[in-house]
Amino acid sequence: MYRRKQRRESVVVNSFAYLGLGLGLAIFLGMVAINVLYMDKAFWFFLLAIGVLMFGTRLLAGIIGGVIGDEVGYRYASRKLSEEWTAHVHQRESGLSRNV
Repeated sequence: MYRRKQRRESVVVNSFAYLGLGLGLAIFLGMVAINVLYMDKAFWFFLLAIGVLMFGTRLLAGIIGGVIGDEVGYRYASRKLSEEWTAHVHQRESGLSRNV
């Protein structure tokens, strides 16, 4: 059960981190589109967009995955562990143990 709890936490945290990476990539692509369409391809804005891509995506992945995703993943996995443990104890106490 503990391994399943860890796996659930990992899936949630990694999903949130990939969401942060995707958000950073979307911001980068939006900045490039704004530069090409409205700013006549200003070089300094391309450099700023690359900085957002390099540092912003890592920062967003760390914040969204490491802070928000960690909290959500912990709560979700702990709740599921509690439900599984309750079902296990109920099954054990009622004498309906199964061979695993």
